[in-house]
Amino acid sequence: MHFTKLSKSDYLYRVSTLFTNSVQDEKIRNAVFSYGYNQEKMEEGKKLYEALDSLEREYLRAIDIKAALNFQKQKLHRQVNKSYMKYLKIARIAFDQHIEARESLMLEGIRERIFEKWFHQVDVFCNNILGNSEYWPYLEQYGIQSKDIEGLKALLGELRVLADQTLKLTGQVKMITEKKRAQTIHVQNWVSDYIKIARIAFEDAPQNLEKLGLV
Repeated sequence: MHFTKLSKSDYLYRVSTLFTNSVQDEKIRNAVFSYGYNQEKMEEGKKLYEALDSLEREYLRAIDIKAALNFQKQKLHRQVNKSYMKYLKIARIAFDQHIEARESLMLEGIRERIFEKWFHQVDVFCNNILGNSEYWPYLEQYGIQSKDIEGLKALLGELRVLADQTLKLTGQVKMITEKKRAQTIHVQNWVSDYIKIARIAFEDAPQNLEKLGLV
């Protein structure tokens, strides 16, 4: 019974069945006891399994939260980018002959696709407009008010928070994954040895092997 041959949920279920029946079935319990698998030894294996099961549950919770955060982040990202592109296009028209403003607001060139670089472009755009009052007459003639850019800046701040939370959670998922991998090896080693003993103990009683989930 090896994890690589089963899904993680199936493997955990099979191991759980193995421990439950090993402890609750008197014939199985007495038989493996004579081969060194006493209550203390079985408790050792059970703790290894419970630690892995706990890590798996923690991993699934983290994955669900990460998926929800990613959904929120992507939705807000699209919203921010839509407003930004509208204001950017207008700014390119408004500052067509204003070289300093075009450089200050990073109006030239393509928009970045990598999130952090894109975020920097939008952040610079907002900050430099809000920090230069002389730019307002140019923008106001095209209907852009300070409240519009302030609103965009606020949404960008919300997006930053979501991006940081997502990044932090990604690190947590990676850490849990590494712990799961190590714990899985511990469980597999214990279970592998136990199964070998069980096959010896029940060589003439295959029905007991079936109770343990073994063929």
